[in-house]
Amino acid sequence: ALREEAAVVRRLMACYLHAPLAVHLRRNSAEFARTLNMSTRMVFGPMFVTILGSLADVVSLFVVAGVLVLVDPIMALFTAVYFALVGVGWDKVIRARLTEAANRLHHEAAIVFRHTVQSLAAVREVKVTTSEGYFTEVIHRQRRQLLPSYRTIALSNVPPRHVLEVVMLGAPIAAPPYAFTTKDTQAATTTLGVFLAGGFRIIAPVNKVLSALTSARNGMRALEQIREDLTTFECYVVDDDDDTRLPVGPIETRDLR
Repeated sequence: ALREEAAVVRRLMACYLHAPLAVHLRRNSAEFARTLNMSTRMVFGPMFVTILGSLADVVSLFVVAGVLVLVDPIMALFTAVYFALVGVGWDKVIRARLTEAANRLHHEAAIVFRHTVQSLAAVREVKVTTSEGYFTEVIHRQRRQLLPSYRTIALSNVPPRHVLEVVMLGAPIAAPPYAFTTKDTQAATTTLGVFLAGGFRIIAPVNKVLSALTSARNGMRALEQIREDLTTFECYVVDDDDDTRLPVGPIETRDLR
């Protein structure tokens, strides 16, 4: 993942540097800095790692599901539908908030980058005008405005496990009527024990899968920005494999029109 991230950053940097000057006059360089430093880290960091880690939990889910199907196919179907409804319900509850937080963070992070870079680049003017406190307060205020979005994204992976644990309590209430009307007491008790053990066993994998989906949703805006910039600017990139040295001698500009 880290090598892929470095490769993507290299491609983006080549795109930005080879793009015509008119592109840089239309777009602030802070947007490029945001994509290079923040968007790529979000995609190849939490998003990539969480999704990759959830693949093993998907295998665990299928193994437990297979055992439950062998014990009682009808109750296994009921369990699958039960957790599917929980997952869909949780996704509908949190989707709008996560999308809004991710979009806002993506947009306003560029503003913070812009003010930070411009303040440091113009440090001589800042000192001459003795406006250090003003620009410090501006950046501090902008970072504070991002706190709700950061908080929403950071805490989005915490509630699913607790929600699943609470919802799992509904299984012992809904399952016994079916089990005890279709089986004898001993078989029904054994079946319920197996399903309760399996249900609590899959809470952790289901939680990780939901967390992976949440991380994917958080990183979608960043991924879209990377794809958009690569699609838009990669046509300007030439084969620069051998063009890795600085020009020899001074650089002069003549007859610029």
